[in-house]
Amino acid sequence: MGVQGLWEVVNKAGQSRSLSNLAVIEGFEKNHSGNRALRIGIGTVKRGSKMGKSGSHNLTSGMKRLLEIFGVEWRMALGEAEAELAYLNRYGVIDAVLTDDVDALIFGALRVIKNSSLTLSGNKSNPTLDSQGKPSKYHAMIYTAEAIRRHPDVGLTRGGFVLFAMLVKGDYGDGVGDVGKGIALGLARCGFGDELLELFHRRSTEDIRPALACWRSSVNLELHTNSKKQLRHSYPALSLPPDFPNMQILENYIDPICCARVGSIGGGKCVTMES
Repeated sequence: MGVQGLWEVVNKAGQSRSLSNLAVIEGFEKNHSGNRALRIGIGTVKRGSKMGKSGSHNLTSGMKRLLEIFGVEWRMALGEAEAELAYLNRYGVIDAVLTDDVDALIFGALRVIKNSSLTLSGNKSNPTLDSQGKPSKYHAMIYTAEAIRRHPDVGLTRGGFVLFAMLVKGDYGDGVGDVGKGIALGLARCGFGDELLELFHRRSTEDIRPALACWRSSVNLELHTNSKKQLRHSYPALSLPPDFPNMQILENYIDPICCARVGSIGGGKCVTMES
């Protein structure tokens, strides 16, 4: 799910851990939340599903009641569930996001537990392994933003993730023709994603179109010369389109609709956040 090829890129930075070890070490012993537990965010029912009335899955109301009976906090995502969970993770409301959608990392999640269910097609060919190298349903792959950023073969920052998503086909667009995961990763590792992220945040106070034109020229020069040696080779015939990036898609990844804009919509044992 999400941006094509991105799981394959970040897999090198993932760590296989037993679920019991994760619960005891990260939840009970480190006790970041003060609850002696690991707080995990999970996307359950999808907004706008055709199985229910407009904007609501037919299981939504029953799911809310069930969660409240057991005292579990819930939120109704206004947009992408992974965007909502990533926000909650960044601000410490939850300790990790459990998902098989790599977009959670693009949206800025700090720790992702990849859904290890063997019913998922990607896990059948690449199951989570235990310490003996054997497939285990009691283990999960853990991805942290820090480990991904520090890994010598990955080195993706938040801006790098966003640029990768913009260049390669994903949920919001078809990317740039002839740009695959190798080129996207190389350009992200050159720092162009961080520059794009900075430009996006300046858009409310200045006209960034001239700066974007300079940015595109720098990216195209790197494609043509491979001066930073992050690409496999130079690509003299490849250039970004003159209208890249699509600002709406860029906003979808950097500043998606979530409770940060309108306040939380949920119930159960709610936690107050300061944005």
